[in-house]
Amino acid sequence: MVALNRDRWLDLERPDSGEKASFCYFRGGKGWDVGGYQKACSILRDVKFKSTVRMSPKLLDLLYLIQVWLRINRLPYKILVNSGYRTPQHNSKLEGAAKQSLHIKAMAADIRIPGLSVDNLGKLAQAIGVGGVGFYPTKGFIHVDVGKVRTWRVAESTVLEPEYWIVELLDPSTDAQWLANLAPDWPELEMLA
Repeated sequence: MVALNRDRWLDLERPDSGEKASFCYFRGGKGWDVGGYQKACSILRDVKFKSTVRMSPKLLDLLYLIQVWLRINRLPYKILVNSGYRTPQHNSKLEGAAKQSLHIKAMAADIRIPGLSVDNLGKLAQAIGVGGVGFYPTKGFIHVDVGKVRTWRVAESTVLEPEYWIVELLDPSTDAQWLANLAPDWPELEMLA
């Protein structure tokens, strides 16, 4: 994909912690930017339980592709992160959270973009075709993950049946070694074992 052969920048904001960051996590022709990758992991951390882990690079690329499309089309593009990584303890305390949530594997984020409707943002994420997209219109955000391609809509706190399920064609594996080199002191995740 052409957009992935260049510097990859993200503009993220975390309303619950007040953080705002614009950073490059990948340098075209050079590879992963250690400081940028660590910034992404920090802003996507479990804020409530104060836990930072190595986030899936595929998730960062998904967020990047969403922003690239919005920028090209001169639309609002600052991603507000409601939730990124969640500790299993945090996840278990949330009403309606899946027990095997991809948030606990650092492979998911709940996001919104001011000025963009949940439906339009969700349709954009679906069009990219990587992972799951959940629509939460009454809560004002979408869920994106880099698991199997699927979609669902939540209305009035009730999960409806998925609209469709498609077997993911992309390899969800991640290169554990370079992640370990970028953040050697952060906890290992099951997906990286």
